[in-house]
Amino acid sequence: MLKLWRTIKGYVAGAVAFISCPCHLPITLPLLISATAGTVFSAWLANNVILVGALSTVMFLGGLGLALNWTGQGKSLLPDATAGAPEVTLVTSRACRAACRSAKSVWLSADEQVGFKLVDVDLLSPRGRKLADRHNLLATPAAIVNDKLVVRGVPSLDRALEAIRPVGADAQYNPIVEEGEI
Repeated sequence: MLKLWRTIKGYVAGAVAFISCPCHLPITLPLLISATAGTVFSAWLANNVILVGALSTVMFLGGLGLALNWTGQGKSLLPDATAGAPEVTLVTSRACRAACRSAKSVWLSADEQVGFKLVDVDLLSPRGRKLADRHNLLATPAAIVNDKLVVRGVPSLDRALEAIRPVGADAQYNPIVEEGEI
């Protein structure tokens, strides 16, 4: 429901941005002046065309920014906290249950300490099957760091942290494939 509300707000903000666009002022300003004819507001609009144009521009940019943000089309102005961090792909399966939940808990704890991109992929999904073929995965859970298999099974938190620490100048990651409980 919240997503629907944000989408509706986005479309309303987009409509406001469209109507208040400064390029539409030759049409909208005379319409607004005639709609408010005989009022002080109408006289103010007619005497302050440059200020109305500036306010229209600000309203347009604000409405456009809100529309893009609320509809999910805009990018955040804040930098991505995980930019340059390793991407950990955790391959799990619904059949795995307890071990996969434990592995996910360990990797989430590691993520809180170090900060990286954690992606959970189901083994039975098309992406999961491709990863299984590429890395010869026969069981879950398994962790892949930047497209390199580093852990099979459920690692301890220390082993997970060790696996995502780069070693060497070329930022290779520590493979500890045989560690962990399957």
